[in-house]
Amino acid sequence: MPPTVAMPLPPRPACTDAQRIAAATAFAQDMASRRTVRDFADTPVPRAVIEQARRAAGSG
Repeated sequence: MPPTVAMPLPPRPACTDAQRIAAATAFAQDMASRRTVRDFADTPVPRAVIEQARRAAGSG
């Protein structure tokens, strides 16, 4: 696998503290109302797929 090349994020617009607090509050409210739906298949998942998913989840 080739090495990962980091790409810089575009600059964010300047925000006031009040705008940041409002955005953080809105995000927290969205996350509080979020629900997970799980639907499982009867077919087995190859271990390599699970390992790659775990790697991806830990890459943050």
